[in-house]
Amino acid sequence: MDGDFTEAISLLWCATGAPNTDMDTGTGADPEASRGADMDAAARDAAPLDGAPGDAAYDAAYSDAAAREAALRIMAPTTTGPRTVLPSAFDVTGLATGAVAAATRAVAELHAARSGAPVPPTAVDSREACAAFASERLFRPTGWTLPPLREELTGDYAAADGWIRLHTNYAHHRTAVERVLGARTREDVEQAVSSLPAEELERRIVEAGGAAAVMRDRVDWLASPAGRAASAEPPVRIEAQPVSGEPRWVWRGESASARSGRRGDTGDPGDPGIAGRSRAAFGGAAPPLAGVRVLDLTRVIAGPVCTAVLAAYGAEVLRIDPPGFAEVPSLLPLTTRGKRSAFLDLSDSDDRGVFEGLLSEADVLICGLRPDALGRLGYDDAALESRHPALTVARLDAYGWEGPWSLRRGFDSLVQMSCGIAADGAAAAAGAAAAPYAAAGTAAATGAAPRGGRPVPLPVQALDHASGWLLAAAVVRALTRRLADSTVSRIRASLVGTAELLYALPSPRPNGSGRAADLAAVPLLAVDLAPESATAAIAPDLEPVATAWGPALQAPMPGLIDGIRAGGEGDRRRDGREQAGPLGRHAAVWG
Repeated sequence: MDGDFTEAISLLWCATGAPNTDMDTGTGADPEASRGADMDAAARDAAPLDGAPGDAAYDAAYSDAAAREAALRIMAPTTTGPRTVLPSAFDVTGLATGAVAAATRAVAELHAARSGAPVPPTAVDSREACAAFASERLFRPTGWTLPPLREELTGDYAAADGWIRLHTNYAHHRTAVERVLGARTREDVEQAVSSLPAEELERRIVEAGGAAAVMRDRVDWLASPAGRAASAEPPVRIEAQPVSGEPRWVWRGESASARSGRRGDTGDPGDPGIAGRSRAAFGGAAPPLAGVRVLDLTRVIAGPVCTAVLAAYGAEVLRIDPPGFAEVPSLLPLTTRGKRSAFLDLSDSDDRGVFEGLLSEADVLICGLRPDALGRLGYDDAALESRHPALTVARLDAYGWEGPWSLRRGFDSLVQMSCGIAADGAAAAAGAAAAPYAAAGTAAATGAAPRGGRPVPLPVQALDHASGWLLAAAVVRALTRRLADSTVSRIRASLVGTAELLYALPSPRPNGSGRAADLAAVPLLAVDLAPESATAAIAPDLEPVATAWGPALQAPMPGLIDGIRAGGEGDRRRDGREQAGPLGRHAAVWG
């Protein structure tokens, strides 16, 4: 039986919508109430059906809670597939389906805004959404091989007083662990960790430039300065300000014939605007994001997922890395698809000049580096706003943008350890109630997770993938607002913000426990999707794809707009996409 995803979709849609006006939580206000108020504003101000923010009819329709709830149910895409696909104490299936639905709906609305056509219908299958969230593990090379997803030392370790996770997929992070522990093999690391207090080891590794996280329960996390700061932030912060002129991507994305019928082809105020454009069916030669240039400064999974979604719907994405940068090799088929990739050394004056030129012609900058990384190179928020006022800037980090951990290195699995997810998973696996999520509907927890129980993470890297899809939705909705009210957006998201959204979703089971016995009966997406597994057999068919390394099978792009899948049958651009391949294989120029 197909499941009801309305509540999950509504929550995630609201999270990616309206610009935040005043989210100062330093006045003692309840962070849950602040987030709820932000959700209300987002639902009212940024979920157009037959209008757009600022239209009188639109504003009236979204002026009260009852109308908002009805509208959200109407705008929700058609959903198919089981309500629970991925087994977990958390609603991972709802998170995946809702995040994909939010981005798919956002693209449909941008298509309508650009073409003058009605918003086309959208649909999401929960199995395909969950397959996309497991895409790095479902990728199947044909006639060639990929290295393991995880480096040898990456994993969970029992310390003297708890559990700690070490992340060593990057060579410099492994070096930090080896330097702190004086150990190089898995066995030696296990022995060294076992005699040390977990929090002391976490501190030493982080100070050495490494990445590690102690397993904390939810209560401890929310009581910590880092947890309080993270829980007080909106999951996606959007700040919009006025900007003059029509965006350049409108002109790049339109055909010569479409432009010829318009007045003021240099931005004449007499231009008829989007209402005067031809009505185009979805799936035509010009995709929804045609002409949009995206400069991609992201790593690992979340940011590259965002830019891959934008590329799938027609954006020109150029990824920039420093020369010789070694991305996790097993992730490259996921993180480079649909994009071009170039090397630039921003400490070199010539390469910096090239980067400046790229920025001057970009429409969107997406950065997944730590908050201080670009600032050290002279590209902090103030500098970008001053030099490139029409540039939509979207930034993603691990532990949020406020508080003592805002600059901390982090990854999906580490955030799960820090914020209580792994501990609550352990409690559920042990048969204890993790938290009364369904009753509370908020980020509450009992703190019942046994400190000695082995961490039980989510069945997929859900924080990474959901953050990527939600950031893509926020970027596309910002582009739609750019047309509707001539504003440019600055967007900030975080993995820990997505974790807060996951805690806000009701539990997938009435008692909120997710007991191991219950999980065994859940209809699975995969025969084997255990966290340490590298193999799986999924229900949705894998699709053939060409890569620079050779042919392969991959999870299909989830989400349908007007019955058409990006890159699938009916998409005229399916054969013109950039293949996944090694980093730095293209020139640092726009196409």
